Amino acid sequence: MQGLAALAQDVLISEGYVAPTDPGNAPQTGVEVTTVYYRPGDDAAQNAADATYISETFFEGSKVDKLG
Repeated sequence: MQGLAALAQDVLISEGYVAPTDPGNAPQTGVEVTTVYYRPGDDAAQNAADATYISETFFEGSKVDKLG
């Protein structure tokens, strides 16, 4: 059986998104809120907007945060 991250990735791929890396387990147990991370750098504003859209569209109640 696939984990939740893999299932979420499958949904996003079916919507036309490209997976940057393979999904993995959370670094700890008991994570109560999903976080959609975006990359900093020159495209940070666009990346943040994209992450916010994904958060609001696919993961209701999730947070958006900069990676790193």
